[in-house]
Amino acid sequence: MSDLFYLSQVAVVSATLLYFSRKSKYLQLQILCWSLLTSILALRYGVIGQRIFYSNDQQYHAELIEEIVANGLPIDVDWWLQRARVPYVLPATALALAGIDPLLALKVVSLLSMLTLTSEIQRTIPSTSLPRFQITSFMTSTAFVGIFFSALGLRETTMMLFVYWFFLGTNPAKKYGSLLCLVLLRPHLAVAVLLGSLPSAIGRKLPATSFSTPIRNFAWLMSGPLIGYYLYAIGLQYQTGLAGIYGHSWGIQPVLRIASNFVGLQFLTANELSLGFSLRSLLILRVFFSETVLIPLCFTIAVLLARQPSRLMRSVVLSFGMYIGIATNTDFNSFRQNIPFMPVMGLIVLLAWRERRQPVAPPRVLTTTALRGM
Repeated sequence: MSDLFYLSQVAVVSATLLYFSRKSKYLQLQILCWSLLTSILALRYGVIGQRIFYSNDQQYHAELIEEIVANGLPIDVDWWLQRARVPYVLPATALALAGIDPLLALKVVSLLSMLTLTSEIQRTIPSTSLPRFQITSFMTSTAFVGIFFSALGLRETTMMLFVYWFFLGTNPAKKYGSLLCLVLLRPHLAVAVLLGSLPSAIGRKLPATSFSTPIRNFAWLMSGPLIGYYLYAIGLQYQTGLAGIYGHSWGIQPVLRIASNFVGLQFLTANELSLGFSLRSLLILRVFFSETVLIPLCFTIAVLLARQPSRLMRSVVLSFGMYIGIATNTDFNSFRQNIPFMPVMGLIVLLAWRERRQPVAPPRVLTTTALRGM
């Protein structure tokens, strides 16, 4: 496919989405930014070259779509459960069958996920002005990070949406359907969000703890990584039959790796061999995508300072902790692993901040007080 034809497809997709989102200038702004970045990447790296820019996941998913288009859907169960990444790849395949470039089709699915997530967040905490929308978008990672990963054609924005629906969805079908989608996209993430949500639900029925607030909150913060550490061994035993195998032995380095996830600075403690970019490049990325640092940092502070953590806050901090407890058993630990949690983390921070500034919430605006029952 020529660059010109690819860019014409970007223009058609963008124009179509702009038309259907014409009632929301916020969504239209995101679409325009996505269109611009998608076009720049294609011009800079070429239609084929952009498949290996940043991550080989783009190449894997694009080739998967081409395989389906050429040969049809396999009947192999293992393929559906382990390779297909159905919730992300199949919608993109439908677009590819309509003539859209496979990688662009993936980018469209990523964009639609981000637009849906933005709409969901707007219903939860409505923004009445552009500055408020900008703050909300930044703190829920639907601004720079969301647009960037949508333009790359990676599954992160799709997982962001499913994690958001799992924690905040009121419809059981949507909530547990999202969990199933996470199982197909990233199984250990699904395990973390499911198991992390259970203790907080049980804890609601237990008497209030006698521990002081800082100790109690720190215990919630650190118990997740400890559980995740053992979950890794259980999962490895299930896959290989080998028992008692862990990715690390406890010491200062593993503790620092875990702690770095809570402040978005994983690259400072990562194995140098697993880093795909130089330290300088990674520092520049943190400047451009400062929400990858500020959101987990603000969330961690909010957890530690919370007088009475909501069920949502406890569920998210436990799930996130379990997830990084699993991830830090491996050599691959980057800010991408934080991204599925960042919209919910940011939402909790925003609601806590809004509640402090405005003790009496406006009608139909969700607050952390209301979230204590969730």
